Amino acid sequence: MDDERKWVLDVLVSEKQTPAELISYAVYKLRKSELAKSLRDKGKKEEDIEAQLKNFHDNSLLDSQIKSYQDQAYKLLGAVIDRTAIEVRGICKTQHEKEKETLRNESNRCKNEFEELRKKYSKELKREPEFNS
Repeated sequence: MDDERKWVLDVLVSEKQTPAELISYAVYKLRKSELAKSLRDKGKKEEDIEAQLKNFHDNSLLDSQIKSYQDQAYKLLGAVIDRTAIEVRGICKTQHEKEKETLRNESNRCKNEFEELRKKYSKELKREPEFNS
């Protein structure tokens, strides 16, 4: 059975070993594991379970089933990408708000400093000049 499992791996995963291909194989293994667990929970004998797993394996090699594993992998990857995008947008928005607040504070500081200097120099300009004689 090890050779057969490797063959399913070879059908689902190319030499490139893309994430989608690896996930499609994980989906296959998950479904196979779920079947075995379900049969054990129903009290089936190990030889019956092995026979059903062999049938599952053989059916998994059908083009339609291979496509189903691949489609499930792409859906999972799409969900991961969507969730990541949402999280990244949230992080960026938070960071943007912090930066806006920092800029607002710096702008207010500069305005206050400018106003203080303006008042200081306005007073100096209104004073009578001092002459050293």
